[in-house]
Amino acid sequence: MPRLVNKLQSLISQLILFSYIAFSLVSLQNCTKHKQDESTSEQLAHDKAEVVKFLLQKFNAEVFDCKSQIVLEKTVVADTALIGVFEKGNETYLNAQIKTDCSKKYFIRLKCSDEVLAQYRKTKSNNAIIAASFNRIDHAEIIANVDSLDGVNPAINLGESVILSGICYEIRETPTGLNAN
Repeated sequence: MPRLVNKLQSLISQLILFSYIAFSLVSLQNCTKHKQDESTSEQLAHDKAEVVKFLLQKFNAEVFDCKSQIVLEKTVVADTALIGVFEKGNETYLNAQIKTDCSKKYFIRLKCSDEVLAQYRKTKSNNAIIAASFNRIDHAEIIANVDSLDGVNPAINLGESVILSGICYEIRETPTGLNAN
């Protein structure tokens, strides 16, 4: 008799386990059933494209392309990672890195109005689409000194970088899901 009870308990627990797995699979399938629903990444990419499109139209600009020749005094729209602001005299500048798939790293240093700085201060992340024009191009090779455990301070070449200076017209935070609404 105790053996029958153990077998019955084992059978019931296996039945419960399989029922739970079947219920979970059916529930997950219903969660992803709607094919017309965009995934979060697709929605974020769409929102980002809308921001870029808006700025392109507003400023009659072009999308920044590191593979083409950079034209001075032409308005461009770039996807950036904001680094910060700094003051030099009574001017305030915004520093950012342009997100590209090029071998060189592109940094921007932009003179900003108080209105643009207010837009910057409202950002909750460091991802932003920036409309700007450039009036100066500098090339630099960035070398970083690093510490090591053996006390030697080796220098590491971080590669060639391009620093673009100019004027910032507008900043729009890139939708990230946390700030999409």
